[in-house]
Amino acid sequence: MGKKDNIPPGTPTNLIVSGDAQVVLTWTKPDKDADGKSLDIAGIKIYRKRLDVDEVYRLVKVIPPDTTWTDVDVSMDSYYQYAISSFDDSGNESRMSKPASNKVGVDLPDTPAGLIVRMQTLGQVRLVWQPVVGAVSYRVYRSEFSDGVYAQIGQPLAYEFTNSITVGKTYFYKVSAVNSTGREGSLTNYVTVSGDVAYRTMEAERHILDVIRGTTAINAPWKLEVRTLQFPFDGNSFLFFGPVDDENGESITGSPAPNQDATAVGDWFEIKQFFPDGVYNIDIWALRTGDSGTYQLTILSENRGNYDFFTSGTVELAPFTTNLRVSNLLGSGSDVAFRFTCLNKNSSSSNYNLYLDKIVIK
Repeated sequence: MGKKDNIPPGTPTNLIVSGDAQVVLTWTKPDKDADGKSLDIAGIKIYRKRLDVDEVYRLVKVIPPDTTWTDVDVSMDSYYQYAISSFDDSGNESRMSKPASNKVGVDLPDTPAGLIVRMQTLGQVRLVWQPVVGAVSYRVYRSEFSDGVYAQIGQPLAYEFTNSITVGKTYFYKVSAVNSTGREGSLTNYVTVSGDVAYRTMEAERHILDVIRGTTAINAPWKLEVRTLQFPFDGNSFLFFGPVDDENGESITGSPAPNQDATAVGDWFEIKQFFPDGVYNIDIWALRTGDSGTYQLTILSENRGNYDFFTSGTVELAPFTTNLRVSNLLGSGSDVAFRFTCLNKNSSSSNYNLYLDKIVIK
């Protein structure tokens, strides 16, 4: 029995499909979970659809974590395309692999990675994902149920899409890539958004592609990446900000003053989110650790206080509370910027890091 969490295994790679009367699939198993850490895998799911036929993938087999399988339930009159995924004991499923076909010479685009959805304005959401090599367009699908019928709602050329939604409804989205031959790859796992509450929780890691950073941080190395919380916080991701980047030559020297290193102090990053007009209570959820620093929080250019994220005790996920008023002359809401600026560190802290989980608006 594997560990219980919400982190899927990595995606299987190098899928090769061949044969007619019997179709043989081979692939390479992932060697790590999706968070880049030790692998937890229970099995492989195999999906199939007919090539160049307008139909959805169908789950045809679930097997142990092997690296080959033979499909004997095939028709000699059809070609097929396959995609596979891995899953663990907690029921987490990876992104589908790059699909492959038993028709010689057919190349299919990979499955888009990194799909996220955020409220852009009230009643409008923006989806973004990572570009796929060889894709000339993408297909965006939407459903009102996670396991329902997904209807295509757009085919953008770029790796982003804006969609209008109805306030009060919940929607689920999937995306696929299309190559120059018009062939479509496999669909992503779904992401979900609710028309009236999407802005209520800002998952920090979803902003990694559009983080704004200060000039001090630009001129000096720094780390900004998505990491995954360890036990007992399995299932959550956070945005890690490291003002002191030891991989690029920075270090803590105590210059020009102890606990106020020039390599860290003044470095800042900023994430934005649209909010309708209103008054909100804000919970900044972050890890308190032995290597965290003290940061000033600025919202809408107003100083909302200094927050010391250091703890000498057990690592914990904790809220830090403030408030927010959004008021636009047109009554239409505004983009709200949350800026975190490194000030110093506790004398007992070993570094100036910040582990930001989410911002909850009440």
